[in-house]
Amino acid sequence: MEPVNSRKPLDGRKIMQIVCEDCSISVVRSVYFCCRIAADLGARVTCIGPARQDLDAASHAFLMAGKRVRTGSIVDLETEIGAADAVVACCEPDDLAKGPAVIRIGLLPEGAEPQRANGFTLMAASGMLDIVGDDKRQPLKLAGSQLDYAAGLSAYTAMAGLLAGGRGGSAYVSLLDVGIWLNWKSLVVAHGGGVPPSRKGRNSEWQVLRCRDGWIAMVYREGDWAALKRLVDDPRLDEPELDIRANRRRRGAFIADIVEQKFLTMSRADIVDFAKRNRVPLGPVLTLEEIVESPQYTQRAFFHSVETADGPLTMPRVPVRWGDRVFPPGPVPEQIGAEP
Repeated sequence: MEPVNSRKPLDGRKIMQIVCEDCSISVVRSVYFCCRIAADLGARVTCIGPARQDLDAASHAFLMAGKRVRTGSIVDLETEIGAADAVVACCEPDDLAKGPAVIRIGLLPEGAEPQRANGFTLMAASGMLDIVGDDKRQPLKLAGSQLDYAAGLSAYTAMAGLLAGGRGGSAYVSLLDVGIWLNWKSLVVAHGGGVPPSRKGRNSEWQVLRCRDGWIAMVYREGDWAALKRLVDDPRLDEPELDIRANRRRRGAFIADIVEQKFLTMSRADIVDFAKRNRVPLGPVLTLEEIVESPQYTQRAFFHSVETADGPLTMPRVPVRWGDRVFPPGPVPEQIGAEP
């Protein structure tokens, strides 16, 4: 297990987390996640704003770990806010103190005309939902809150830059901008006159296939095709035209059907063993329990038990190391005004 050290990169820093009642839940998650990273890295994070009833208990515990909660309005706490090193919020800048670094998060870019939007519609607008799925079905929402957390990480990066540069300064992060950045490959392809990736469903080059005891992600590089053919051992894959990647991409469903027939006779362990020996990036789909109990995550001390009002809860730490140090999440405040 990696050593855990009491010194943290943001020790002594004071961060104010401010959300409003009318903030989109996606923006709230982004603000909370930005400050959760800061809290794990040692900052004293104070939360101001109403409790959000649209966050489930587990998400609330994950996002509030290591923070303290204060009652009162922005005006009531003006002195405390002004003494902070940074403020992360969804509020307009006129509502915030001028001394600290100010990082605001919103749905749309600054200056954009107001319109109804949320994290799901922005993922669609940025093209992220056009990458996966089947074009014969309606677009599917990706699991979790990927765009919200990516925006929170972007906001943390902006805050870290401002803190490193001294006191003050401001930054604005929009979820739409972050979604476009995450999907940059599609934009580059389209800008170059090509056809960007789209929902190909069963005809995708890479996809998740059934095996005897679960699911396997069929991912392989150009140089892995010969090894994949050895694993499947089916003469239908020996067609000379399939040695050309463009033809394999065009006949994705044909290849997937054949590979899945073989996978259905094998366990995940059997497939992963072959993949390791032949250095092919085939990967099993794991349950949450399997992830938490994974020897790799155990060795890296990635999951920790955190005390909450409802008892201990297992949650991940920030997925970074500081030299040889890792930083477990702090306890979740039990009530308004409780100290972590």
